[in-house]
Amino acid sequence: MIAFGAAFVLPVLMVGLNMLDLLSARTIRRSWRWLVVLVFVFAAIATPTPDAVSMFYLVIPMLFNSVLVAAPTGAGKTVVAQFSIALAVARGVRVFYTAPIKALSNQKFNELVEAYGADRVGLLTGDTSINRDAQIVV
Repeated sequence: MIAFGAAFVLPVLMVGLNMLDLLSARTIRRSWRWLVVLVFVFAAIATPTPDAVSMFYLVIPMLFNSVLVAAPTGAGKTVVAQFSIALAVARGVRVFYTAPIKALSNQKFNELVEAYGADRVGLLTGDTSINRDAQIVV
């Protein structure tokens, strides 16, 4: 828990360093993504949890425009997908969620419709096409 506390104090520390002219606002703006990554990595390493790797996966969508997660069952893929979808919606970009079987695609489609509304979510499978131009496509 100390790691998360330290991670949340980092923005306050950065403002303090800026006020002391030790860290410029321009440097903070230019490197904010990497600072967020460092906070997540620090928290993931220092937090006493059996799954620090899945915590690290949450950083990937913040850094890159595309995310591909392939991991074993229970590794945290769903959390990464939900976070990536939320980031895509916030950024106003289109996002695709793929699933290995049609039943899972239908389940995720219904979950996303419930979360984001039917106008934002589409479904494309071998025999079904619903709202194919939506922002979120399963």
